[in-house]
Amino acid sequence: MKTPISKYIYELPKELIAQFPPSQRGTTNLLVVDRTRKTFDHKKYFNVVDYINEGDLVILNNTKVLPSRLYGKLDNGKEVELLLLNPIPNNQNIHSKKWNALLGGYRHKPNQTNNVHINGNIIATISQQNNDGTYDIIFNNDPYETVHNLGHTPLPKYITRQDNPEDAKRYQTIFSKIEGSVASPTASLNLTKEILSQIKKKAQIVYVTLYVGWGTFSPIRTEYIEDHQIHSEYIEIPKSSAKIINNFINLRKKENNRKLIAFGTTVCRTLESVFKDNNCICEYKGTTNLYIYPPFKFNVVDKLVTNFHTPKSSLLTLVSAFMGYDLMIKAYQEAIEKKYNFLSYGDSMIII
Repeated sequence: MKTPISKYIYELPKELIAQFPPSQRGTTNLLVVDRTRKTFDHKKYFNVVDYINEGDLVILNNTKVLPSRLYGKLDNGKEVELLLLNPIPNNQNIHSKKWNALLGGYRHKPNQTNNVHINGNIIATISQQNNDGTYDIIFNNDPYETVHNLGHTPLPKYITRQDNPEDAKRYQTIFSKIEGSVASPTASLNLTKEILSQIKKKAQIVYVTLYVGWGTFSPIRTEYIEDHQIHSEYIEIPKSSAKIINNFINLRKKENNRKLIAFGTTVCRTLESVFKDNNCICEYKGTTNLYIYPPFKFNVVDKLVTNFHTPKSSLLTLVSAFMGYDLMIKAYQEAIEKKYNFLSYGDSMIII
């Protein structure tokens, strides 16, 4: 029996959508969800260390957000907004001149070509419209140089303000390294050097990479969640990271008190995707289109740190699969009642 998307709609008060980052990283609220006891505790983000034990393994996504939003004009002078999604083909080559993009303020007409102008210069040409509503565009020069000279931080649309210089720093994790995402791995935005130092005293930290794509914000539009066609995202697991994670999984079979903690749904998707295809964690470079919804067997992740997600999102179905639908609904009700801040710059939960 299929699950209607209506089960994943909840009323999110607009005033609970965080519009700015907290004044200091690590000071946001943390809802602790115990799946066994089915209880909630209210802590601060820096308390996440208390739920990591000696011998655990922590996995972080070291992706870095590109300043991938561009504001320009068309040949006819009309304003257009570009949000770069991924290079074509969808791999790590962010220097590729051909990109897939969303265009705001543009309506495609048959046989129409349009150049995008910024500061009087043609920076790209819109080449074609795709069936999913995106466009292919071709840059005149290196897109990497273009976005770093002219681009803006690609804040999600539910942040209803223009980006500012502070966002260029605060919409990145402090360990961001591999540039290519168009959205931030937000579960880690509140990690600080001090918190990471405390974690390292207890657990080993390993990095993987997932380029967070626009599909993370795209709502499920089908009547039933099972019919949703999820977006693909580029992922990388280095050989060194794969070895550590695999050894940990084998050790965990003997010492089941050891836990693997994923910071973010992006980390969870990366690990579970590679394990599902290979029955182990191996070195990997490529895309994933794994769609996680109930019921789903998690083979790798034991605990999950995650933010609060939008209604009708695939992130919500992933969290539901991890903690159970009924408990998830109660957790979201609890967060709303306690006036938690939601979405990218908001509060977090750890599911244990």
